[in-house]
Amino acid sequence: MSYRRDIGIPAALPVQRAALQQDGSPEVAGAGPYSTGGGGTVLEHRYGAVLLSHLLTGTPVPGLGDAVTPVRIRFQGRSVSRVDDIVVVGTAPNKKEVVLSVGVRRTPKLVPSEADSVKLIGDFLHVARAQRALVGSGRWKLALAVVPSCIPAQQLKALAEMASAAGSWTEFQDRLRRPGSLQAAVRNRLTQLEAIVALLAPEQSAQAARETWRLLSALRLIEMRLEGADCTDRTYSVERLRAVTPQRSNDAAHALFAHLAEQVGAYAPGGAVVDLSRLHADLQGLDCFTPARLPSPTSAVPSRPATRTPQPSRRRARSRMRWKAQLLSRTAHQPQVHDGTVVVVDDCWMLAFDADSGQQRWGKKAGGGHSAVVADGVCFASDPLGHARAWDLNTGQRSAPLGLRMQDGLASVSEGVLFAGHPTTG
Repeated sequence: MSYRRDIGIPAALPVQRAALQQDGSPEVAGAGPYSTGGGGTVLEHRYGAVLLSHLLTGTPVPGLGDAVTPVRIRFQGRSVSRVDDIVVVGTAPNKKEVVLSVGVRRTPKLVPSEADSVKLIGDFLHVARAQRALVGSGRWKLALAVVPSCIPAQQLKALAEMASAAGSWTEFQDRLRRPGSLQAAVRNRLTQLEAIVALLAPEQSAQAARETWRLLSALRLIEMRLEGADCTDRTYSVERLRAVTPQRSNDAAHALFAHLAEQVGAYAPGGAVVDLSRLHADLQGLDCFTPARLPSPTSAVPSRPATRTPQPSRRRARSRMRWKAQLLSRTAHQPQVHDGTVVVVDDCWMLAFDADSGQQRWGKKAGGGHSAVVADGVCFASDPLGHARAWDLNTGQRSAPLGLRMQDGLASVSEGVLFAGHPTTG
């Protein structure tokens, strides 16, 4: 029995191949988003690690929104597109999702004679057109990530800021006519962009200027400070990661950042979708990683409130909360109660609480992060290798691997028999 979860992340920046063929630009071997300027793979992995540090610590991602909490990241694999873009999805305070499509380039030239620049603008145009309503409402954002020394991108930034401030095509044109509103080099960049848009939609060449304004008004620039003497982004990431290291130390946070960069090397080629649960599972066992607010069997848990002597009253009795416990993530599964014990799978942890007082009895690392099966004083779940194991409800003691493999969430117990779905064979 196979198991696959569709988390509903929108596809990232598809390539406009047909437009490129019409343009006649030659295919350039290795002309991906990180190839310009050399050393691109290292830059890609470091920028991906920066984004994972935001996801791991729940801190806002630049470009996504200060009040938006990142919940998952999609790395666009080469099997999906020759452009290895990144999509970050977050949750706003009103519980609605906000999407950030990031095109990552080191130093794009942004001229119609460069095939990669044409593809880059084509990708942004496709998203801006396909998701026009969401882009217009600010729930879908576009960003170009470059190194700070990229002059064409800085010129693009000046144009984007003017287009966004204008608010309409007519006002944008009015601002362009004002003497001294833009430097000559920036005006030339606008002409180059309009030429690229015209190449991508030759049948609508008359609308190229208007389409260029729509794109510019939705586009933002992200500067990646991850190389040479300026590694500010890495420094800030290490500072964030201290909160999820055992001793809150800089050395451990530095090692964790390096490991995140290695993980990006595994995520990106396959177009992986990474949420907090998967990231925690992939970081299990590292000496430099301890999840924030890690549950501990000996940690203090609020006891059951003292009961008062009931007083006669004609008023209807009101319900009250008996106890609560702080969990690790926002992905906890349905609690199960058996013989006075509450069992809940919280991310990669299995926790047991006393149903009456709320005191935590034990907390153990489990396998797949899905609901466990509870019966006859025992929890059944898989370990990280997929082998079925049994945990004692009272002590949390784990048995040796049982004689079968199981897929978490696909098992049940009846009359002393465990029925489990195998991860691959059924």
